[in-house]
Amino acid sequence: MCAPISMLLCLPICASCAAVEPAVVVRPEMVKAQLPEALIVPCPPPDKRQWRTTRDIIATADAEAAALKTCSAQVDGIRAWSEGPK
Repeated sequence: MCAPISMLLCLPICASCAAVEPAVVVRPEMVKAQLPEALIVPCPPPDKRQWRTTRDIIATADAEAAALKTCSAQVDGIRAWSEGPK
């Protein structure tokens, strides 16, 4: 009487051992780093106003200096972002 019972108990144990688990398939995915939005704003265009007075020359020089400062800050920001945290 013990033989049939032990045979019945052995069957589920052997069946669970023989079950083939599905293989895990990993698909590599390319992750593209995104620059912060503030660093990819286009630089201001050059000031093309006509000079009629000294004030116009000074205003153009000030506008060009401000545009250069903006682009320089963007380049410095990109460089710092690229280097990452220290």
